[in-house]
Amino acid sequence: LPQELQPVASAVTRLLARVEDALRHARTLTADAAHELRTPLAALRAQSQVALRSRDDEERSSALRALMAGVDRATALVGAVLTLARLDASQLDPAAQPRLDLTTLAKDVIDEFAPIAAGRGVEFTTDFSPAPVRGDADALAILLRNLIDNAIRHARHRVRVQVAVEAGEACLRVQDDGAGLSAAQAQRVFDRFYRGSPGTGDAGSGAGLGLAMVKRIADLHHGSVVVEDPKEGEGATFVVRLPVA
Repeated sequence: LPQELQPVASAVTRLLARVEDALRHARTLTADAAHELRTPLAALRAQSQVALRSRDDEERSSALRALMAGVDRATALVGAVLTLARLDASQLDPAAQPRLDLTTLAKDVIDEFAPIAAGRGVEFTTDFSPAPVRGDADALAILLRNLIDNAIRHARHRVRVQVAVEAGEACLRVQDDGAGLSAAQAQRVFDRFYRGSPGTGDAGSGAGLGLAMVKRIADLHHGSVVVEDPKEGEGATFVVRLPVA
């Protein structure tokens, strides 16, 4: 192409790549979600049949409680799928977003999860310093909620949350003292619908979409998320790095 048209061609190529990526995510998410929903829906039908055939109130109540729990799990899965689909369809220009303090967002989410952590016998330790970023406050709150919820479910006694500016980047660390991750698990932990091997806490439960959302939100903000030095038996540390505002 003539030199004058090369920037246009590059822009069109990037656009087509984004469209192709979005379509691939949509196809994969739809197929995986349909597969994942089969099990809870089959369980709901089975519990409904048990309730219909029950001969006494105690057996009927037990079946109905199991049915409600199954509905809650299916609702959570559908909600996670819809949120991830919305994130997949999003394109974000962080430079055009409002200025936020990552520490303030982290404090708000910790306050939100404090009763849940206390109910599980888990305590928070924090180390905060100002970390200004530009981004979508709702999306970053989802990122924080998923990381902290994941840490609480896997922790034995303690979850540590740290926010600081390191090497010109806003750095968020969420660490638990649970069973940790093997190197193989750390490579797959951000895959959609991946559940780790059962261990301490609720490992292996859930829809397997929370950390996939974390990765997608970090990517939207031109950031990154990694598992830092994965070691089994020593807890897991998730590190999110975002551009400083």
